[in-house]
Amino acid sequence: MEKLCGLYVRVSTERQSELKDGSLDTQTDRLKQYIGFREKSPVDEAKLIKWKITEVYREEGKSGKNTERPALQKLLSDVKAGLINTVLCTKIDRITRSLIDFYKLNEIFTQHNVDFISLEESFDTSTPMGKAC
Repeated sequence: MEKLCGLYVRVSTERQSELKDGSLDTQTDRLKQYIGFREKSPVDEAKLIKWKITEVYREEGKSGKNTERPALQKLLSDVKAGLINTVLCTKIDRITRSLIDFYKLNEIFTQHNVDFISLEESFDTSTPMGKAC
């Protein structure tokens, strides 16, 4: 099995992009470290999964108040085209600040058999327990 991963990173202000913990590069590094950890997981099933980053979707200076953002729209287009089957972000509020928008995004992911993983909230629909939540 192969995880075709789209990494989504966003900052809404220039000031955020300069912060060590919130910059786009820091978010990207954390997501790459997570993938590295998962690839080296001692769980037997995890060894059968190959993780491949297909694209990093970067949004700089874009608010999360709606989904009208170029990188997010590109990510959704790639989801619908079957180019990625796993979306990762550091925090759910990086992908959206709206519960309604998150619900709609998650519906799209579910319709296209795409797993969604958010590191900060331990939200992971790639596991049976994550799907149940």
